[in-house]
Amino acid sequence: MKFLCNSAKYFIFMACLTLPFSFQISTIFLMGFALLSFVCSFKRALVPIKHYYQFLLLPSVIFLIPLIGIFFTEYLPDAFKLIIKYLPYFVISVAYFYANDDLKSKIPYYIRQGLIYGVLLTIIYLFIKISSVFFSNSEDSISALFTYRYTYRNFIAPIDSHTTYLGVLIIMANYFLFISRHKVVVKFIFFFINVLGVVFISSKIVSIIFLIQVVFLIFLIPRKRMKIIISSFMTISLTMFVLIHINNSNNFYMIQRLTREIVWDLNPANRGTSVNGKVADDSRLARWKAIFNTGKENLLFGYGTGSESTILKEVHLENNLKESIRRNYNTHNQYIFYILENGILGLLVFLLFLYKNLFSALKRRDYAVITFVSSIIIISAVENYFNRTMGVLAISIFLTFLKEDNAEANSNF
Repeated sequence: MKFLCNSAKYFIFMACLTLPFSFQISTIFLMGFALLSFVCSFKRALVPIKHYYQFLLLPSVIFLIPLIGIFFTEYLPDAFKLIIKYLPYFVISVAYFYANDDLKSKIPYYIRQGLIYGVLLTIIYLFIKISSVFFSNSEDSISALFTYRYTYRNFIAPIDSHTTYLGVLIIMANYFLFISRHKVVVKFIFFFINVLGVVFISSKIVSIIFLIQVVFLIFLIPRKRMKIIISSFMTISLTMFVLIHINNSNNFYMIQRLTREIVWDLNPANRGTSVNGKVADDSRLARWKAIFNTGKENLLFGYGTGSESTILKEVHLENNLKESIRRNYNTHNQYIFYILENGILGLLVFLLFLYKNLFSALKRRDYAVITFVSSIIIISAVENYFNRTMGVLAISIFLTFLKEDNAEANSNF
């Protein structure tokens, strides 16, 4: 039995190590971990029924929303696809619910270490790949490396991922690095690589959250001298950022993302137009406005589990959003997604889940969960974070076994 419990720890480590690089491989390790966790805790399989309400506080509640909705939908094929994608929410919640206390107390360490090194290795791998492309193209200036050709989706092209989802893992790895026992020099090197990762993935929402996180972490540093050093580094970095924007904004894609593209995306009149010389697109606000204007009569009760794709095609067609039809866009908003599929009731259950996790984390001063929940609350306003497999795996891991994490900030930082 001891061998199985030790194996479970290494399986969760491998799941977190491979998560930034390949969610398919990570899924295999995570399911293996769930099985081992259940087997090595088999004696606890008989739990009093009165404790089963705890499932409502775990990611399993996200699995239950579409599962209940399947009895009230006309879109069964898509509903079953969504439920299958949501399975890790339920499986990992069960693994947590039955796990013994010893396993629960030790798993957070393996989660932290796995993600720190998984993010580090993934970013280094991406830099090697993009550098190879850069030098083979014989660019005239090193500044070309920061253009659209080598950043954003082109940067993460070698892996099956998404900029925002990889960005969330970088943000979590930063906090885990902050409370780790690594030497300060090692932390700075790792952190610098993470900063470069954020710059090159060029996700608007991740960049904003990342900046907020750095400011927050500065306040958690117990040593005054270190606070001054990092604050000075941040001030210099932001000054350089402004100077680059003034003098060379056309060659620095991240700046364009945080300025022109945000403004463009918030204009509902932008339909079938382009920004930054890219291909034509429809702004997010144009698409959200179309959803509420066209389908508002069904938003109270929703159209049913699995309805998003079909309903959005009709909405986009009726509002002449040709690029949205061509790209087969989803809602790009988790809150609107639940209103669309499960109505106001589904949204309320979703919001209650977020509230309970955030409130509980604040109560026990669990900064890891606070960081994660705060991030996904913000990101859910612009992405269907809970619907993509990488988001499903991250939520399943961080909002179950990470709840046992009581690590304090390292006094050496």
